[in-house]
Amino acid sequence: MKLIFEIFIQELINSQAELEGIPMAFIILISIIVIVLLTIIIYLGIKSQKIKNSTGKFAIIGEIGIAKTDISPQREGKVLVQGEIWQAISKENILANDKVKIINIKSMILLVEKIIDKNQFASY
Repeated sequence: MKLIFEIFIQELINSQAELEGIPMAFIILISIIVIVLLTIIIYLGIKSQKIKNSTGKFAIIGEIGIAKTDISPQREGKVLVQGEIWQAISKENILANDKVKIINIKSMILLVEKIIDKNQFASY
C-alpha cells in the first residue's frame, strides 16, 4: 500500500501535465485523507465479521435459561431464555427452576440440557 502511494506521489510530482491551478500540497493532503478513510473502513469491515450473531437460530444456541416447568424426554416443558418463554424438550429429566443450556433449536422448540451446579454438592 505504501509503495503504491509513493509511486502515485512521484508521478504527481514528476508530471508535466497542467494541474489547473490546484496546489500540489492540496492533492497530497486529499490523497492521504482518502487512504486513511479507506483503511478505517476496511478495518471496521473486518472487525464486524468477527462479531457474534445476535439474531436468529445461532444467537440462542449456547445461552443459559431457567426451566419454568418440569421437562422430560416424554414431555415438553417451558424455559425462560433472554426474557422469553420457549417450548423445550430434553433427553434427561429436568425440574422446574433448574438451569439449562440451549443445545439446538428446531421448529421453534429448544433442545436443552441440565446444567449441574458445582455448588450443589458442596454440602455433602
